[in-house]
Amino acid sequence: MAELDVIIVGAGAAGITAAYDLHWDGWNIKVLEASNKIGGRLQKNDDFTDFPLDLGAEWIHVPPSILDEIVDDPEISVNVETYKDVQTYGSWEGGKFYKETNMEGDYKFKGYTWWDFLNDYLASHIQSKIETGCIVNQINWQSHPAEVETSPMVSRRG
Repeated sequence: MAELDVIIVGAGAAGITAAYDLHWDGWNIKVLEASNKIGGRLQKNDDFTDFPLDLGAEWIHVPPSILDEIVDDPEISVNVETYKDVQTYGSWEGGKFYKETNMEGDYKFKGYTWWDFLNDYLASHIQSKIETGCIVNQINWQSHPAEVETSPMVSRRG
């Protein structure tokens, strides 16, 4: 393996986003993920309904323009549909029920998921830099460059 500038442990949203940014800034990077898939807690289910279900993260708590800022590439336009979900909730206080509406709302993807965004707009550009099924056993910080000892993930299903 060529000498690396940065090794990122974990291919969840933070790991993939960091790897994407560092790669485009010219760093020689590698992402090591213990499981056999990327995304961390970002997952989706296509089998339950006629639209993809977000498993894990679901909401976009800021205006969807943040998606273009995450990708940060003028050549790529993030083309996903979102909608604003105004939330009504209730609270019980002093023996009375109060109904409240959050008019600010949050956004959700329509027919798309956070996992799709991570995969389509970030991970797909650095796929060759991601190694799944790779458990990090030890990192030797004393050597220069640092040495990382890994082992393959072993399936426990029989």
